[in-house]
Amino acid sequence: MVTRSLLVGGMLALFLALPGRAQNAAPRSADALRDSIDAVLDHTDAPGAGVVLFSADSIRWEGYFGLADRAADRPVTEETVFRAGSISKSFVSTAALLLVENGQLNLRTPVRNLAPEITFQNPWADTDPVRVVHLLEHTAGFDDLEIHEYVSRSPDITLREGLAINPTSRDVRWRPGMYYSYSNAGPPVAAYIVQQQSGQRFENFAVDRIFEPLGMTASSFFRNDRVQSTLATGYAADGETEKPYVHIGLRPSGALNARPTDLARFGQMLLGRGTRADTTLLDTASVQRMETPHTSLAARNGLEAGYGLGNAASPQEGFVYHGHAGGISGFIARYGYLPDHNRGYVVMLNSEDGVAQGQIADLVRDYQTRSLSPPEPPPIAEVPSDTVAQHTGYYVSFTPRNEIARFVERVLGIAHVDETAKGLSVTPALGTADTLLPVDAQRFRGPSEPVVTAVFGQDRAGGQVLGGSGAVVRGNFRPISAASAWGRWIVAGLSFFFLLSPLFFALYWVPAKALGRFRIPESIHLRLWPLVAALTLIGAVVLLALALGDPISRLGTPTLYSVGYAGLTLAYGLTVLAGLWALVRSREYAHGGTWTYHLFVVGAEVIVLVYLAAHGLIGHRFWT
Repeated sequence: MVTRSLLVGGMLALFLALPGRAQNAAPRSADALRDSIDAVLDHTDAPGAGVVLFSADSIRWEGYFGLADRAADRPVTEETVFRAGSISKSFVSTAALLLVENGQLNLRTPVRNLAPEITFQNPWADTDPVRVVHLLEHTAGFDDLEIHEYVSRSPDITLREGLAINPTSRDVRWRPGMYYSYSNAGPPVAAYIVQQQSGQRFENFAVDRIFEPLGMTASSFFRNDRVQSTLATGYAADGETEKPYVHIGLRPSGALNARPTDLARFGQMLLGRGTRADTTLLDTASVQRMETPHTSLAARNGLEAGYGLGNAASPQEGFVYHGHAGGISGFIARYGYLPDHNRGYVVMLNSEDGVAQGQIADLVRDYQTRSLSPPEPPPIAEVPSDTVAQHTGYYVSFTPRNEIARFVERVLGIAHVDETAKGLSVTPALGTADTLLPVDAQRFRGPSEPVVTAVFGQDRAGGQVLGGSGAVVRGNFRPISAASAWGRWIVAGLSFFFLLSPLFFALYWVPAKALGRFRIPESIHLRLWPLVAALTLIGAVVLLALALGDPISRLGTPTLYSVGYAGLTLAYGLTVLAGLWALVRSREYAHGGTWTYHLFVVGAEVIVLVYLAAHGLIGHRFWT
């Protein structure tokens, strides 16, 4: 549910590389798999992990590694409970489908009709209401939660109280049912509707209607006595720093506690098309609906990967896995399964180390598919060159997960699409080109992807939109002109250069003044204010970088980091204005070259100030 790239990564404009695949050879035996996982934990210092491989009718293999608690030297065992984070959303969708099957809920019903007391703003409410299905497929247009919403609350907080913490997270940003954008704000509203329609608190409904029938005896959305007795201690990505248990206000989005075998039982039900052992939980049609995106523009135009109802389909080394991933303070987890091959896995770590989890999941998938041949991908279509050429040009991402991070996507979320001999190449602003192969004139896939992962469609206004959920294209993109793309990059680059340039000049004149070799000119204020402005902005960025170590506690509450950021960005604004004032006053006596240079410096600082202020980043209080 909470990851380090969430909001803060965008705020810093840092594009971090995703965890790469482990370079080890694919394990050929269970012993080799165990040894390989042990090696990952040793290399990454991750404290502990639980791994389960399953089919619809049996647990095929279990492995428990490392320590559940370093201080107590307590090992991970089959009874160890981990936190599952956003995997919780799979259970919200399951609960909703149970009500659908009982005739108590229709996923197409507008949310306003079912829960008018839940506040959200939808400018398109008259023609395009937010429906229950949009909450589950993340197509409602909601913003994601803000940092302060992840701060630990009372363990007794009700779901209604949790939804009242920050209603602005549910501001609808584009027409509902158009674009997928992951948001932790939607599923809790769906859980509230389940609660209202069933007459039972959602967490109790999950126990009675899902956990107990499937034998998930240690699973709970609360830290009850059963959970507490076997719960692993959570750790930061360094594997050493203990993280406290967080009682989030919106439990349905990420508070699930479970053993790896509990999640495996849920996966067995999905592999069994709704049935596990002698228990039928869902109809086959409901499971297939969970696995299939329906409501987004991309899905309606033939996208075959993506997010269904609390269940994501993602290509992995030629296979399409279904499942979900999750993370919460101190923990990270994932489950995945191959419906056509009757194989699935669970990986749970008591650490926030995404690299370790990614490498273990790679090893598990390689082991499970070692004797399988990937499905044959759709053949490459013969599409006329002039048709392919209609898709070329520059595109910019326009549906950010966090609205406050839009300022990054407007500059770095630009990609260039060009024609190749076989199809299209896609080159992101930061990265290397990759290839899209045509399945038909509008639908494309990556070279190793066995399903359609990128599509071109038309929005309601008739404009072209590129949507994708694969390795080459992920998100939603609109065409922009080459002039707009290059203009953004050039303005950003020059602004960055001129904003930082006073630092380099200060490396000379500050020590020169200290040594008595520099006479203070009459235009000292012209030099000083831009330097101070640059230092305040750099200070704000440094504080955010340091806050990455623990963003929830360092930014979600008033701390040196959060208050310091707000104060320094406000100081940046004031010093930029002071620099502008000094620029105007020094026009008559400053040296012509000096004044012209500082005109560019102050101009760059003003551009950055206006841009950041327009996106709500000046004086932003993360804790409110």
